Amino acid sequence: MVAKWWESWWGFQPKSHRTPARPSAWVRSLPLHHKSNFSASKRDQVVEVLNVILSHYPQEHSTTTTTMTSNHHFLFRGSVQSSDLGGVLTAIRGYSHNVRQATGRMLVNVNINHATFFRHSSVIDLINGAKAHGKTFWQIERFLKKILVEPIHLPVRRNKAGEKLPRVVTIFGLANIDDGHELPHPPEVHEWGANPSQANQTMTAPPEGRYMTVADYFEQRYGRQLKHPKHSVLKLGTRKNPMYVPPEFLVVVPGQVSMKRLLPEQTKRMIGFACRAPHLNAHDIVSQAPSVLGLKPAADPLLKLFGLSIDPAMITVPGRVLSSPVIKYNDRGSFKPENGSWIMRGVQVASAAAFPAWTYLYIKKVGSQTSRIAKEEDFHEFAGKLRAKMRDVGLAVPVPVRGRVITLDQTDTLNSDQLIEATLSGFVSNRVRLAYIILNEADTVLYNKIEYLGDVQLGLHTVCSVQIKAFQDVGQPDYLAQYRHKSQLKTGRS
Repeated sequence: MVAKWWESWWGFQPKSHRTPARPSAWVRSLPLHHKSNFSASKRDQVVEVLNVILSHYPQEHSTTTTTMTSNHHFLFRGSVQSSDLGGVLTAIRGYSHNVRQATGRMLVNVNINHATFFRHSSVIDLINGAKAHGKTFWQIERFLKKILVEPIHLPVRRNKAGEKLPRVVTIFGLANIDDGHELPHPPEVHEWGANPSQANQTMTAPPEGRYMTVADYFEQRYGRQLKHPKHSVLKLGTRKNPMYVPPEFLVVVPGQVSMKRLLPEQTKRMIGFACRAPHLNAHDIVSQAPSVLGLKPAADPLLKLFGLSIDPAMITVPGRVLSSPVIKYNDRGSFKPENGSWIMRGVQVASAAAFPAWTYLYIKKVGSQTSRIAKEEDFHEFAGKLRAKMRDVGLAVPVPVRGRVITLDQTDTLNSDQLIEATLSGFVSNRVRLAYIILNEADTVLYNKIEYLGDVQLGLHTVCSVQIKAFQDVGQPDYLAQYRHKSQLKTGRS
């Protein structure tokens, strides 16, 4: 790793290694006004050619639009429709389109898509965000791998037109002990994840040169003093030929899709952003999609060149509104739903079986801020309301077995798991067959753990809820009705 290699590594690929451009040749012309006389194979060719033409605009504007597989296009500059997912991740709404054959015409099918992107920020923010979500050192390295970044400590390079030439590199991981072991003068790294003061590499070839730390090199070569000297240096290049750069001198390339697995809270925000009413999607397809996809001749001169024009209005087909069916209850006669609403209030089941013994369990975590319900009597009162709700529909529900309140220490996973297992096993020993679990905060991992332990391993039916929903001031009767429905499905009592 010599100085000459260090400087040339940031440049673009030499001309001798670039793939030569292939010359194009005219093959044939396909007049669209003769489409009705085309064979099936020629019609397919027309559709393929039109898809290529319509895909040109978003791919040509790569500085503002990201193109994913399956012709998905996302605008990441300007009027971006996005939502913050937390942890330096952003959800962006994009569009995909393709040409389809129809009777006497061609249609452009436009769909709305959503994807997760890295926010254009410093890599330091990426690392701090990962740490804030409880990721370990090893998980942080996996999170950073293959992310495209751009150095900010090097001078800006421009072409003849004055446009900035980006220097895009890929993060390979953290510094490791065996990096560059095949090099004549490999870097000296004494531990995995070394910081800039612990990683040494040759800046010029010995004997004239010498080893120096990454921190010293950046201070002497670029006059940059580190603001975050404790953060691990990032390895760019490969393991055989690495180069170490402090993360504070790297920024994430904008418009970069993240394929990382989302955390439960991020998944919740993503669903809230992506799931919308159909009329909202229709409005965006008509108003936003043409500018992103270049479906207007004014935006894409290529359409005018080929004599193409696209009507941005959506096609409509006549529809029918079917009348609601008449629903017959056991002892209340018949009922006709209105506006798609099936009211079950005050309606009893046709046949009610005996309900099994049941109880409740409240699980709270050490240091949690949600402590609105603190007394065990409050949970017993909630269980009484739930029992009354179930008896309203004719279920023979016994008085609940006195439940428990347990506290988990998030820093001690093993003891927490053992406490949950011992509590649920105690319920089973007392012949309890259904347990209502109330968590003081949303936790998908804990929820799945309880479901697997109770329903799969111990044979104890569990119905989980979150405290803020179970004890809400507004809408609690409706929530209790949902609880009741889940209980009927779990136990088979209806």
